[in-house]
Amino acid sequence: MSLILILDPAIQADSDAFNRSLQQDVSFIEWPQPELVQDEVNQLYPLVKGTKIMLGVVWPDRHVAFPDFLDPLNKTMAWWTNEINQLHRSVNFDGIWIDMNEPANFGTNEQSPWYWEQKQLSPLKCPLSGSSATLDLPPYQTVNVYQWGYGNVLSSKTLCMLATTSRNKLRFYDTKNLYGLFEAIATQTAVFEATAKRGVVISRSTFPSSGHYAGHWLGDNSGTWEDLRTSVIGVQEFNLFGIPYVGSDICGYLSGVTEELCLRWHQLGAFHSFSRNHNGENNAPHDPGVWPAVATAAREALLFRYRYLPYLFSLHFRASLNGGSVIRPVFFEFPNSNDA
Repeated sequence: MSLILILDPAIQADSDAFNRSLQQDVSFIEWPQPELVQDEVNQLYPLVKGTKIMLGVVWPDRHVAFPDFLDPLNKTMAWWTNEINQLHRSVNFDGIWIDMNEPANFGTNEQSPWYWEQKQLSPLKCPLSGSSATLDLPPYQTVNVYQWGYGNVLSSKTLCMLATTSRNKLRFYDTKNLYGLFEAIATQTAVFEATAKRGVVISRSTFPSSGHYAGHWLGDNSGTWEDLRTSVIGVQEFNLFGIPYVGSDICGYLSGVTEELCLRWHQLGAFHSFSRNHNGENNAPHDPGVWPAVATAAREALLFRYRYLPYLFSLHFRASLNGGSVIRPVFFEFPNSNDA
């Protein structure tokens, strides 16, 4: 039995871990100028008061700060490694699943964020007028408008684009897509040191070269035949992207699944490098034991998986040395075939 913990990057602004980070001169994502700081928020936390640290809202019932993993002095990585080592001394985990690392933030720029009934925390407000709004409001509509509706800007569901990283040398606008990659690098280093093994890191956010440091799952899918089909495509795509340790949430995460679909998904998932049955909090159970037929099929599929694991390991070993894929499209083997 192995234990994989889920870990988000944001740090509660009144926590011991945050206090230790300040003592170790850790870099955080910040506002570029003092006059832009949300003083009504920062004033609530003695450790943050008087700083330019940008505070947001995620799962804790306090505001959070976002470590800057692009710290050129590597103090953020050193602190992150120490914290994970300390955690491992309390909980003997084997790997870490890093989540919410786009980085995600709840309620950015919203008047009535969805979490308000559970916790009255002022949301992050980015400048949306004047010269400070240039990065959040480019002179064209972005995918956020089409994804989330009119009125959404680049900072929707994340941090303000004018924020600074790399100890105020770079803009968040230019480095946002690197956040998950650099957190994965820091986390892999920490897991290796804490466990004295290679361990495993699974990251929600990825970027070119992420496959060298972490695996990936294909996101919050639904228990539908269509999402079973797209998982086949997604696994091949991420192999093309150089991230071969990948898989989908078997039987779906967001909605209910039928017995037959769950059975077939377990049979398919046995061939994915990252093979995990995963379910949302309020959904009906869909672990294999719910249905005797699924339990039998899943057991047979997993026994087969254990028999071919040495071959799968060899494929990953070769890919780690020379690049290439582990699960590949048929046209990789038959590039001149129209059918492929």
